[in-house]
Amino acid sequence: MASSVNAMERTLIVVFSLLVFDRRVCLATPQDFTATTSIGLCSEAVLIVFKVGSQGTVGYTTSVLNTQAKILSWLPTFCNKKQTYPYVDLYLGLSALGTETNAAAMLASANLRTKFVQALVAAVKTYPNCVGLYVDFDGLTTSQSTGYTAFMTALYDAAVAASLKIASALPWNAEIYADIMFSVTLTKLTFNLLKTYLDMYVSEVEATHPIAPLFQMEAPFDDNKSTIFYSLFRWVIKGFNPNNIILGVPMYARTFSVTGVTALGGAGSATSADVSYCSVEPRLPQEVQQLPLEEPQLPLQEQQLLLEEPQLPLEEPRLLLEEPQLPLEEPRLLQEEPLLPSEFPAYCI
Repeated sequence: MASSVNAMERTLIVVFSLLVFDRRVCLATPQDFTATTSIGLCSEAVLIVFKVGSQGTVGYTTSVLNTQAKILSWLPTFCNKKQTYPYVDLYLGLSALGTETNAAAMLASANLRTKFVQALVAAVKTYPNCVGLYVDFDGLTTSQSTGYTAFMTALYDAAVAASLKIASALPWNAEIYADIMFSVTLTKLTFNLLKTYLDMYVSEVEATHPIAPLFQMEAPFDDNKSTIFYSLFRWVIKGFNPNNIILGVPMYARTFSVTGVTALGGAGSATSADVSYCSVEPRLPQEVQQLPLEEPQLPLQEQQLLLEEPQLPLEEPRLLLEEPQLPLEEPRLLQEEPLLPSEFPAYCI
């Protein structure tokens, strides 16, 4: 029997292999992508644009500013990025909650599922430069499990027949959703994105908290089920090949207004905006920040030697002929441009 230490070592190896796997999935919301270049950093890019419409129709993720007409005009600008970045696979994404009326009705009705699958495949095929469909369902209940499995199976079969790729999103809370959503069909998809980039402690609005811990932390954030480690292996235990799961990593921060807080868990009010990793202002190393801004001053005795004209002993004329030298350890800090710390990588552009 393997020891717990050896089991942990194997765990870390699997996690590491997932992290270094050469795939970078980028998620986007509707906009004009004509001038967008960041897609070039992705291996797969997903535009979340579809939702479940009424009576098995395809709806769009509209808002007050983003009308359906605007979204339809922007869709070609996204899919046509394939011409600029031929190595990137572009997907159109479907987002739905089990509590939404249209989504719940579709999952509960075989007839509506068939109509929706046909409409969804036809919508994606309208844009030949987009290679497939990304499906993100969340908030499903146990009673919706059978309908979701039937929907994903029918969608997969229809997509294969239409030469489209299918990918899905996996909720991070595997303790709840792994039993509800897992099916053999999901293991056949091009990839499954584990949404461990979401805030696992989002309900802690009155406390400073971590976003997505890799392992359990000290109390009050010691819930093992609210970790990337637990979520990942709960899905793997259900039947996924780890190579078919892409691990989501949060690249943002929560900001809090606090007073006298020195550790996570302290009371504070969260601000409404998130902070992007690359928007954090780099700080210079402490030893560089503390460098004197003024030109170095000579010792008082040497200043007097330069200002006055006393008669010097023969053995001291070098004080007038040579410029005073700073200590050996200081010229580097004063003359060289300070380097940014290594924790601010070059890819923050």
